[in-house]
Amino acid sequence: MITINEVRVDQWVFGGLLAISLVILQAFISSGTSDLTSTITVFAFAFAVPQLAIATLISIIDKDRKLDKFEGPTKISTWVYFILLMLTLLSDCVGIITAFWHYSWIAGIVALMSGCIGFIYLVFWEYQL
Repeated sequence: MITINEVRVDQWVFGGLLAISLVILQAFISSGTSDLTSTITVFAFAFAVPQLAIATLISIIDKDRKLDKFEGPTKISTWVYFILLMLTLLSDCVGIITAFWHYSWIAGIVALMSGCIGFIYLVFWEYQL
């Protein structure tokens, strides 16, 4: 039986972002349109999807090691993982925001502002400001 301590939140986050990215990417690839926002969306997801799959796999395989605490096998590999993870999350956010922007620039601005507000809230919550 799996306990709550065995389930890591990052598995759910990476898996959820991967699923959302694949659904949006499928819609953009099958639509066949080629304007600037759809091109940016496809390229952002082209980078993010494989990296999210790898991050999900690392999270599943490596339950004992705490990569977010920099206690991995070496500090260099942990920093490479951290930098790639940040680039992946940024690329995925760009893909999602440009997907909204493709529909309407107002929806893109709303998605961007909502993400910024959520990030600010996360920083305040994390650091107890």
